[in-house]
Amino acid sequence: MARYVAALAPGSYVVLSVGRADAEAAKAGFSTYSSGAAQVYNHSVPDFASFFGALELVPPGVVERPGVAPGLGAGRAPPAP
Repeated sequence: MARYVAALAPGSYVVLSVGRADAEAAKAGFSTYSSGAAQVYNHSVPDFASFFGALELVPPGVVERPGVAPGLGAGRAPPAP
């Protein structure tokens, strides 16, 4: 990450997104997917946050999806603007 950030223009932002899950069925899905063409990882929130190193986080920082849209349930679309 440090090499990537070093190549960015001053004032740039870094945005990372990752899929993760705690349910056993989801863990099995990660395992099945990883046995194919690409290796995937189910990082914990603290592991994922560590990817940013010393970068200053701006709000909302590192959050799980429910933290981005409180009250938005799985499979429901956000309200129209």
